[in-house]
Amino acid sequence: RLKLKFQGILTQPHANQDVMTVRVGVRTRDTTAIVYRTGEFSSDAKGIWSGLVFFPALPPGSDYVLYVKGPKHIQKEICTANPYETYEGTYRCDDTQTITLKKGENSFDFSTIYLLVGDLPVQDEMANSYDLATIYKYLGRTDQEALDNADLNMDGIVDSQDFSLVIKALSFRFDD
Repeated sequence: RLKLKFQGILTQPHANQDVMTVRVGVRTRDTTAIVYRTGEFSSDAKGIWSGLVFFPALPPGSDYVLYVKGPKHIQKEICTANPYETYEGTYRCDDTQTITLKKGENSFDFSTIYLLVGDLPVQDEMANSYDLATIYKYLGRTDQEALDNADLNMDGIVDSQDFSLVIKALSFRFDD
């Protein structure tokens, strides 16, 4: 069970947008191979998303790193069970930290960090000028196509707030 917080979503999303598919990956520190699964996540009134993702073949252990990616978000590497950031988007893994997974259900509250928006369909694993152009293309629209592709804060309209969220995501360097 995971709890997540997505940049720009401060309350329960607009109708028909309160469920999203989230991709979660797991790897051990000593490997580069990531095993991915998806799960359905739903929002509460405060914009905290909860859901389950199953990894039935993972053995219990204390050497895991998780990767979380929302449908319009940049993948975030998480390597501690209690991540924290002082400014949204600034959490980074420390090479010495890992997450312990026990047998059965594990629960993690990652809502203390923000998953940054900006990797819009068609996705290329980063926020860039293509994503800005996508927002611009749909500005002012409220139809389902626009909401599915560019309504980042899930308020039912593609507007300057969505554009600003991508600009903010572009201000972070992820190649450090």
